[in-house]
Amino acid sequence: MRRVVPLAVVAAIAAAATVGEAAAAGTLTAKVSPKPVLLNHEVSVKGQLSTHQSGVGVVLETSRFPFSSGFSQTRTTTTGSSGDYQFFFKPTLATRVRVHVAGDPSTHSGTPTAYVIANYTSFKCSVTTKSGQTRKCSNPGHGDLTFHLSYHLTFPGSAYAKESAKQVYVYYGQRSGTKPPGTLQLRKTVNQKALGGNKTEVKASYFVHAPATAWTYHLATCIKFTEAADGVGLPGHHGCGDQTVTHKQASLTSFG
Repeated sequence: MRRVVPLAVVAAIAAAATVGEAAAAGTLTAKVSPKPVLLNHEVSVKGQLSTHQSGVGVVLETSRFPFSSGFSQTRTTTTGSSGDYQFFFKPTLATRVRVHVAGDPSTHSGTPTAYVIANYTSFKCSVTTKSGQTRKCSNPGHGDLTFHLSYHLTFPGSAYAKESAKQVYVYYGQRSGTKPPGTLQLRKTVNQKALGGNKTEVKASYFVHAPATAWTYHLATCIKFTEAADGVGLPGHHGCGDQTVTHKQASLTSFG
C-alpha cells in the first residue's frame, strides 16, 4: 500500500575569487533531489566542477516562481576533494537553481528546477468489517470491508486559495495473489476541509470486497497539478483525474 503520505560560508571573498579565476575553464554540473519535495522539507543541490579542484568557491543562485525577478544569491560553499559540492535549502514554490564559480559567473551550471508539493501529515487509515470490527489497513482481512482514511495538507501561502479549492481524487486497485494490482480505479472525489494556517483536512471512506484467499491492494489519492499557474506540483499531467491510473503512476510521491 502506498501511504499518502511526507552551510558553510566561503571564508574569504578574495581567496574564492582567485581560485574561481583559476578554475574558470572548467564546467559545473547541478542536480536537484528529491523531485518533487514536500513543502517545508529540504532539497539537495549537488554537482561537481569538471577540473576536480578542491577549495573552489561556488555560489548557489535561486529564482522562485513566477521567475520574474531573476536569480539571486542564496548560499555559498567550497568544493570538496574531488571538486564536488552540495547545498541544502527549503523551497516554498517551484524554484530554479543555478551554481557558478565565485568570482566567475560565466562558469555556471544548468538551471534545474526544485518542484514543491503540499506537505502530508497526520495520516490515518483503518478498516471496518461488516460486523463492525476495526482493523489496521496493513492487515485488513477478508470479506466486506470499508476503508477509512484521513490526512492533513499544508500549502504555500500564496497558493493556498487555489490548491485548497481543488477536489481530491481517491484511487483503489485490488488483485488476488501477492503481486500489486496493475491498475487503480477512480473510486470517488472528495472536498478538502479548511483547518486554518494554510492547512486542510482530507477524509474518505469506501467499500470493497476482499476474497478469502491471498490478495493485495493499492490505495492512492491525488490533486491535479497546476504548477504553471501557482508554482505547486510538477509540470504537465500525470494521470490524476483519469478514470484509471497505472500502479507506476500511483506510486509517485504525488501524481497530478
